[in-house]
Order: sequence, then C-alpha cells, then structure tokens
Amino acid sequence: MKLVEMKVNEFVDLMASDEPAPGGGSAAALEGALGAALTAMVCALTVGKKKYADVQELAIESQKKGNELKAQFVDVIDRDTEAFNAVSAVFAVRYIKYEESGNQFAFRSSFKNLQGWTKKVCCRCCTSTNHTVSQ
Repeated sequence: MKLVEMKVNEFVDLMASDEPAPGGGSAAALEGALGAALTAMVCALTVGKKKYADVQELAIESQKKGNELKAQFVDVIDRDTEAFNAVSAVFAVRYIKYEESGNQFAFRSSFKNLQGWTKKVCCRCCTSTNHTVSQ
C-alpha cells in the first residue's frame, strides 16, 4: 500500500513502529505538503473577498503555487521511502563482500536516487518557505 493512501493514524503508527521506513524523508515531505496546503487554504479564503481586493493577484498566484508544491511534496512521500528501501536492499546482501558482489553499480545508483529525493524535499521546503515569506 502506498503511504499517501494510508489513513493518518496508520501512517503515524507505521512511523512509530520498528520498520526502518518510512522515515525522516517521508515525514518531511508530509510536513511540506501540509504547509503548502495551509498556504493554499489561506489564499483560498482570501480570493474573492472585497476586503482583500488589493492582493487578489498575489493570493491567486500564491494559491496556485501552494497547490503545486503540495502535489510535489505528496509525490515525494512514497518516492523517498522507495529510494530508501532500494538502498536497504543493496545493504541486505552484506554476506557477500561489497567488492565481490557485483552490486557496486546498484549501490551507487540506489544511493544516488535516495540522495536525489532527499534533495528534492529540501529544495521544495526552501521554495515553499521562500514563496510564503517573500509575499
């Protein structure tokens, strides 16, 4: 089952279990999605209100950006865990010496993929924060 399809209590119970994944990357992506969703919500509550007529363009733009970031963060929730699991699978072959296993490429590839998703979470957090703060 995909993490994004779980109920909230199922997800947090899994996070609290002895399973190594999901971990910090998926949790950070979830938090990013929630933050972006809250930004979009505030903008949705602002759009169309006469009281905020002078910031309508900004609210519409920020709502769109918040929803885009939310979708990107949600996508990373499972991708981070999948990348971590791929690295773990390579480490599971530890009974074979690393040099002799033929898994050098698999290790480098899976670890690079994991680093990529971690970097994407961080970059999206920065983008979200910068967009919210600069407005």
